[in-house]
Amino acid sequence: MLAALQTTLLTPAEIALGKLLAAWLTAMALLAAALPVLGWAYVGGGTPLTRLLTTLAVLALLLLVVCAVGLGWSAVAARSSSSTVLTYLTVLFLGLGLPILFAVTAPLAQESRTVQVRQLQPPELNAAGDPVGPGECTTQTEQRTDFRTDRTWWLLAANPFVVVADSAPPVRLTGAFGIGDPLTAIRDGVRGLRLGPGPVVDECFESEQSSQQAELAQERATDALPATWPSGLAMDLALGAVFTLVAVRRLRAPARTLPRGTRVA
Repeated sequence: MLAALQTTLLTPAEIALGKLLAAWLTAMALLAAALPVLGWAYVGGGTPLTRLLTTLAVLALLLLVVCAVGLGWSAVAARSSSSTVLTYLTVLFLGLGLPILFAVTAPLAQESRTVQVRQLQPPELNAAGDPVGPGECTTQTEQRTDFRTDRTWWLLAANPFVVVADSAPPVRLTGAFGIGDPLTAIRDGVRGLRLGPGPVVDECFESEQSSQQAELAQERATDALPATWPSGLAMDLALGAVFTLVAVRRLRAPARTLPRGTRVA
């Protein structure tokens, strides 16, 4: 079938884009088949409809990237089974390999620095050994080694789970930081890595109220950051464009070299 198309007036780019469009429409059909379950999960859970539409739009673009990756590998590999395995490995690298790479490279971004640390000092004891009054928070200067995740967070930007989670509007069901919603937890977790270590380390939580105030302050800081998903989605689309260009190049006829065992026409 491909050999017949190559004998027509269609250009390699038109053939590659047609194959990409056909694969993407098939993926969209599978996504449409899952809409009843997704709609029930979102609407039944009280999530705004705009969040569902945003998530589906970004997910559709990511499926386009996966189709482009499959198209590129199918043009490179001599057998369809090999291209399928290579496509799965590429998607696996984006989903699981990037977090592993981030964890492996984290020790390389360590930095020793001087910070202000707020700590809760234990109360004084009387002659009977009982505490006298509550403990006090004191601030002291310490030398600590921190992981500078603000320098390596971009390794997670292209992760499909991060792209989808960050693009969805945050919903905190319990009003606490990163609790109750997996997408919001992923979004806040990555943005917290973008913040990196602060100049002051607060380890003095005198009460539950002060702990909640610290969580709210962290929540406001993460919400103030620019969105992560545009850069991550741009990386994924660029990857898909590269694989599409590879397919266009391999579809040029006449071919100069062919892999061993390739059957023409």
